[in-house]
Amino acid sequence: MQNVLPFNDPDADIIICSSDGVKFRTFKSNLAQISLVFKTMFTLPQSSPHADSEDYEDGIQVVRVSETAHVLNALLMICLPGAAHSDSKCVALAVEVLLAVRKYDMDSLLACAGIAFDDAMMEKPVLAYFLACQHGLEGKARDSARYCLRLPLSVIINTSFEGINEMKPLLTFQRLLQYHLACRDRLLSLISSWGWMMPMRAELLGNTATTQFWFKMSNNCCWSESCRDFEDSAGSSYSVQKWWAKYIKSVRDRLEGGAWEGVVQEKEALRFFMAEGPDCRTCRSAAVDSISAFAKALSAEMTKVLDGRTIPPISRKHCNATRRYGYLQHTKLYGD
Repeated sequence: MQNVLPFNDPDADIIICSSDGVKFRTFKSNLAQISLVFKTMFTLPQSSPHADSEDYEDGIQVVRVSETAHVLNALLMICLPGAAHSDSKCVALAVEVLLAVRKYDMDSLLACAGIAFDDAMMEKPVLAYFLACQHGLEGKARDSARYCLRLPLSVIINTSFEGINEMKPLLTFQRLLQYHLACRDRLLSLISSWGWMMPMRAELLGNTATTQFWFKMSNNCCWSESCRDFEDSAGSSYSVQKWWAKYIKSVRDRLEGGAWEGVVQEKEALRFFMAEGPDCRTCRSAAVDSISAFAKALSAEMTKVLDGRTIPPISRKHCNATRRYGYLQHTKLYGD
């Protein structure tokens, strides 16, 4: 089949042929510098070219590989000097390129291929998790599962698995849902009790000079007018400003809705204060620094909770099972 740009140089000294018959003309020196497998291959004795030999074309050796033209093109592109990682958002392609990089011992390209996977994973983290599990990419499966925490549970459940033949075994999906729900329960437990935030310890706030004026015990200006008793979800009562109680409730509501990561945002906390905070000059002058420090500290504590919970490792038996059932249909997935 026709050579692919930019791999059609007439001066090339090696031809790499894909599994679907597309030929890529390139240079041994480039491949040998990047791939230990190709470097070793090129040092082995080669047979003499024959006119009727399929192993040569125009006197140039043809190396046949198992990758499709789509995968091979993406792989060879990042082998070019000065090339950047692929900007494709196709998760399946990113996985196949990463596997090829490992297969051909292209250690210098692991970081580049990993970045390409991460970029694609952000677009379709659930599919990325499934494909990483299928191919035994333990680290990438964990990263994808963690990124799925940014999605509501309903989005995960309703994810389209176009291109995946059968949901066998269901263990892959079950593990992701169990991890998602376990993270939710831990975060809800943290946010349900306000006691550890009354007030938040200075070391959690980075020892910044903040007032935490929304708590009665930390308010020396308007507590008698602005603070009143609210109950946390654990049933304990605390005297706080109304905006803060509503903000924490909104965080809990979003956690219950299923998006666990990234639910605490400084701007949102400030919006609650501006809408329903007291008309107190002292409180308002301290609001930006104090609320920002609190939101960062709360987010950091929630991250610690998530860091303490990892998805169970992929068993070798499970990886073999997923490969046996053949999740991928390349023609569909690569058509993203």
